[in-house]
Amino acid sequence: MITELNHETLAMIREAIDEQLKPLERTLGIKLSPGKIVYGAGTFCVKVDGTLMKCGTGQSGQAVEFKRVALASGIPPEWFGKKVRTSHGTATITQIMTQNRKFPIIADIDDGSGRRVKLAEEYVRFNLL
Repeated sequence: MITELNHETLAMIREAIDEQLKPLERTLGIKLSPGKIVYGAGTFCVKVDGTLMKCGTGQSGQAVEFKRVALASGIPPEWFGKKVRTSHGTATITQIMTQNRKFPIIADIDDGSGRRVKLAEEYVRFNLL
């Protein structure tokens, strides 16, 4: 039983939520994952991210969107899903946000924390794994 909220208990909560989302993923045919957890005195809020598993082309909806935006903005579309070295550890490139002019590439940190980093195109070119 959880009696207080801290980083360790939130990690336990994230794992439990992730396990409970797996049957729902299979039922609905979509990818669900717990996102950022915000907590305060005795309360917390969890964002759940959802992604279409296939988008007519056999690729995830997120991959199709990445490639569409990449082609329009001059970023190599094959970077989707690639690993990049960051100051927080290894991260997986998942998104392009064109409104972020300096740091348009978004990558999810691979430590399971749900954290994301914004990266410049030049940084990614030199730090792809």
